[in-house]
Amino acid sequence: MTIVLLDTNVVSYKGDTRALRIAATALRHRIPLVTHNPGDFQHIAGLDVRSIINS
Repeated sequence: MTIVLLDTNVVSYKGDTRALRIAATALRHRIPLVTHNPGDFQHIAGLDVRSIINS
């Protein structure tokens, strides 16, 4: 079974600690973070960020 952490927040990480907490949780548990905003997490070393593509 694969577990991923899904970022449903569309707010940028700048000035918003919710996205940073999501990233920290993914790092701590070594699970991918799936998001609509991969650029918001690009600067975090070691984080496995995966993009959601809407059809």
